[in-house]
Amino acid sequence: MVRIKALRIQSHMPSQGPLVVKILVNRPSIGFEDVQDAQEPEVAQVVQLSKDEVSTGKQVPLRFVRFQSVNSVHVSMFHTRWKRLDQTYSPHNSCS
Repeated sequence: MVRIKALRIQSHMPSQGPLVVKILVNRPSIGFEDVQDAQEPEVAQVVQLSKDEVSTGKQVPLRFVRFQSVNSVHVSMFHTRWKRLDQTYSPHNSCS
């Protein structure tokens, strides 16, 4: 288990970066339907990103209590500046 204290997403094309990031922890498997309309507390945290945060890769602090004992992380990105991203990033062994 690990503790996660911040998230950093960076793009050289921030105008195409995500606006909303939903983070789920310790869920063995999820589908897009599990996170599409989910809000807190169903997801550990919902993060709204600014264009500046995406272009500079600025760290976004996460809620300490919800990220203390993490075995797995699922990061879903929604709504780019002009189009919808229907992608969920869920790497195996993401906390090694």
